[in-house]
Amino acid sequence: MIKFSVIKQAFYDSALDYPELPEDLILVSNEQHLYLLEKINNGCIIFEDLSYTDRKPSQNHIWNGVEWEDKRSEEDKRSAYLASLKNLTRRQFKLTLLDFDLLDTIEGKIAAIEDKATRQRIQIEYTEALEFNRTSDSVLYMCQMLELTESQVDEMWKHAMQIPT
Repeated sequence: MIKFSVIKQAFYDSALDYPELPEDLILVSNEQHLYLLEKINNGCIIFEDLSYTDRKPSQNHIWNGVEWEDKRSEEDKRSAYLASLKNLTRRQFKLTLLDFDLLDTIEGKIAAIEDKATRQRIQIEYTEALEFNRTSDSVLYMCQMLELTESQVDEMWKHAMQIPT
C-alpha cells in the first residue's frame, strides 16, 4: 500500500520500515500514486482531497496557500529576464534591424555621432561584433540612438532569437 503525506508532499510505501512517519498519511491507489507523482514532478502541490495546483510557474514562485506568488521585486524580475535572453549573432541582429526597418537608420545614426572616439567605438562594435548581448553598453547606446523603449527592444530581441543562427 502507498500512502501520501500532504505536509511532506511525499509518498510512503507501507512495506518499508521508516524511522518516523508523518501523521497525515492518506491511502492512495497505485494509479493515484503514479498520477500524483507526475503532478509533483511537474511542480504541482497536492491537497488533502488529492486535488492539486496548476504547475509551478517558475522556480521563483512559492505557494502561499491560495496561489503561486513570485515575491521578487520588479527590478529583480527584470534583471532575471534580461539575463535569460540569449546573445544574438551579427546576422540575427542585423536581420532584425532590417525587419523593423532600422538598418539604414542605425548606420546613419552611427555615422552622425559627433564624438570621434565614441563613433569609432560604436562603429567597431556594430560592424565587428560576432555576438550582441542585450545588456551590453554598445547595444544600449544603439537602442538609445534609435529612441527605442525597453519593450520595443524586448520585442525585437525575441523576434531576433527566432531567426536561425
